[in-house]
Amino acid sequence: FLVLIYAWNFKKNNWTVSAFPCGEPQPRVFYLEDLVDRDEWKLKYEPVLDNIKPQSTILYRCEFTGCCEDRETRCLPAKIEEVGVTFRNVTERVLYFQIQVKNHTTCACLSIDTSGKKNIK
Repeated sequence: FLVLIYAWNFKKNNWTVSAFPCGEPQPRVFYLEDLVDRDEWKLKYEPVLDNIKPQSTILYRCEFTGCCEDRETRCLPAKIEEVGVTFRNVTERVLYFQIQVKNHTTCACLSIDTSGKKNIK
């Protein structure tokens, strides 16, 4: 009887995994402080953080969005584009500023050794 339960749970897990193949990048929330280097953050943005709107943005990412069959690969960006994200700083006057960030546009199952998968900026 236990074998039948394990077999059923295996089939269920296998079906779930196969329903989520590596494919389209998915939207994720990124906060301004995570998109700029620490020194720039402390000097430029942290002192006026309460005045910055919005304090986050949505970027598309491949990591953890789909399954790959080979254990040596992960769903990672195959194509990345540089995009400008605009924020507003309201103090005595309104100032707009833009930062350049990376947006994933295409995902593929790539080797985990050569992917540079930790790059979120």
